[in-house]
Amino acid sequence: MTGKNITVDDSVVDVCKEAIVFPHNIRIFALNSSNESAEGYNIIAFICTEYAAFVNTEDQPNADSIFNVLYSSANTRFPGKFLGMLISYPRYNGDAILQKYDDAMEKKRRGDTSRPRIYAIKKSTWEFNPMRSRAEYESELTSNDPVVREAAYGKYLCEPGEKETKYIGDKAAILACVSGRQPIAQLETFEESVNGVLMGRLRISKFNISRQPSSVKYVARVDLGKSRDRACLCVGHLDGDKVVIDLIAHWVPDPNRKMIIDVDDPARLIVQLRNQLVSIVYCSYDQWNCLVGSTKISLLDGTEIAIRDLEGKEPFWVHSYDQSTGKIVPGLGRDARKTGVQADVYSVLIDNEEQIQATAEHLFMMSDGSYRKLKDLRPDDNLMSLYGRRELASLSAHGKGHKVVSTAYVGNQDVYDITVGDHHNFALSAGVFVHNSQSSLNVLNRNRIVTDILSLGPREYDVLLTNLAMRKVDLLNFAPLVDPKSGELFHLIRNKQTGKVDHEDGYHNDVSECVCGVVSMLKGTKKNMEDVPVGTSNVKSNLSDVSDNVWSDSTTEPNPFDNDEDDHLFTGEGFSLPM
Repeated sequence: MTGKNITVDDSVVDVCKEAIVFPHNIRIFALNSSNESAEGYNIIAFICTEYAAFVNTEDQPNADSIFNVLYSSANTRFPGKFLGMLISYPRYNGDAILQKYDDAMEKKRRGDTSRPRIYAIKKSTWEFNPMRSRAEYESELTSNDPVVREAAYGKYLCEPGEKETKYIGDKAAILACVSGRQPIAQLETFEESVNGVLMGRLRISKFNISRQPSSVKYVARVDLGKSRDRACLCVGHLDGDKVVIDLIAHWVPDPNRKMIIDVDDPARLIVQLRNQLVSIVYCSYDQWNCLVGSTKISLLDGTEIAIRDLEGKEPFWVHSYDQSTGKIVPGLGRDARKTGVQADVYSVLIDNEEQIQATAEHLFMMSDGSYRKLKDLRPDDNLMSLYGRRELASLSAHGKGHKVVSTAYVGNQDVYDITVGDHHNFALSAGVFVHNSQSSLNVLNRNRIVTDILSLGPREYDVLLTNLAMRKVDLLNFAPLVDPKSGELFHLIRNKQTGKVDHEDGYHNDVSECVCGVVSMLKGTKKNMEDVPVGTSNVKSNLSDVSDNVWSDSTTEPNPFDNDEDDHLFTGEGFSLPM
């Protein structure tokens, strides 16, 4: 209806993109909970629907903040004459809507008349709307699944549970999805010293199936880690309408032995599987290691350059930190490229008044040579520092390094990264070291595997949960994932306000994230994959230096990339996140 005029009682109502405009300059706006300012509005009425679920752009609860702004704005302009309504079902005990209800009832009990025109109602769905009956919701209210039952009590009876709830309540239903299949390949662990750094790696020791025809499309999901994180690779495909999890590879570092993860390992496994066993066409990564384009990098010749201006200019030399010797050394930089479009970006303010903007997963080097994600940085954390010196120097010459002052969400921007040989880190002009992008994307792109960034949120976990409940996922009997006592799936919790899924204290969620990613890629809501030709990348243009039969089961079989049908990777709706 945008742009149309409606005649009401001989008056014209304009339905515009931003608002509905009535006579006498009365306007109705539809806003969301990220709008925390009432500046420019003379508010005479406001309605907040699903008030208990209000969060800001950082997924932090902000219902009270919005109410205070709206109430203050309306009360200063139309005191005693404005109307405000808060409508919502409660998400958990003590949430924003129940606090407002309890406050109103307490004032009524005390006879407080400071705000005499406040009314509070708490009713079940069928009491509030007589056209509905309890019988319509009885199956949910009496469900054997405690998660479903608790959610129903909150939605229909206004009797919610606690703030955080188990993501999966019915273990038996999930365990029913676990088959006795073998993974498509057996893996073995080994260790290797690279430039004095101990790396934990995996390799294929045995194939458990024969080479699959290239017409069967497989996808891969990689969740990368470093010193303190685990890393995981999951491979799967569609069998009819069921997602089959074919392989789970899990890397676990050993901080006590200073053994870290080789983050290029997953790409190597993917390429080996693709060339010898199954046709992996698409691989997604969590958003990791990205800086905004204006980020200045300190080059070895003493100059500084924005990372976006390095694209197409290689090789170039940067300052790197050698973890094995504790010295700052030259690093050969290459492959500067855009890795994300309008990604969520955060700012790190350090004690020299410099600000660094990057994605939440970007790894910053700490003063002891370890890495920490931006989202895990805290005030007074010590960072490895360059202090603007061009000459090589040992760690001891740099003291404890710059300190973190604060971090904050800043919005959406295009993001970039580079690859640095050997040491995989580089110094920013701000005076600190960060981890670089690995060559993984290039390796996959050269082998004609589509790569994309896929961050998992409540929607993706809903896709996973729905398909598990319907037994549309065939899980491997992989203990870190499905062990009834310690399996990750049974120690996930959902925040009822934000919908976010995370792990309980003392547990991890890297394997479950990978499985969720594969299920979402195959069964989620498709957005832009139909526009991504096979053999290209959403991250970097494919480097077409591979032979035509890389995918083929035989040298005489036509390359499946030549078929129009291969531009559509998945049956059904499929899934792809925007960059």
